[in-house]
Amino acid sequence: MISFPKDFRFGWSQAGFQSEMGSGDSDPNSDWFKWVHDQENIAAGLVSGDFPEDGPAYWVNYRTFHDNAERMGLTMARIGVEWSRLFPNPPPE
Repeated sequence: MISFPKDFRFGWSQAGFQSEMGSGDSDPNSDWFKWVHDQENIAAGLVSGDFPEDGPAYWVNYRTFHDNAERMGLTMARIGVEWSRLFPNPPPE
C-alpha cells in the first residue's frame, strides 16, 4: 500500500494545445495546429490524425472540469496556456 504525507496535495496538469481546443474554439495560429494538419506529417505517420477541433474545449467546459477535479479531491492544477493565444501574430522575420 502506498501512503502519502498528510499534507500531500493531489492535482492535475494540462498543456494549452492539448486542452484548449475544440467546440469551435480552435486556434489555427498555433504552430501545433499547423503541424497536426500538415498532410505530409499525416501521411508519414508523424501525427495521429486526431485534430484539435475535436479537443475537450477547456475554455468552454472549464467549470465542469474544475467541479469534477474538486469531487475527486484534487487541490492543485498546473494549467498551460497556448502561446498563440498570447501572441497571435508571428514575429516579423
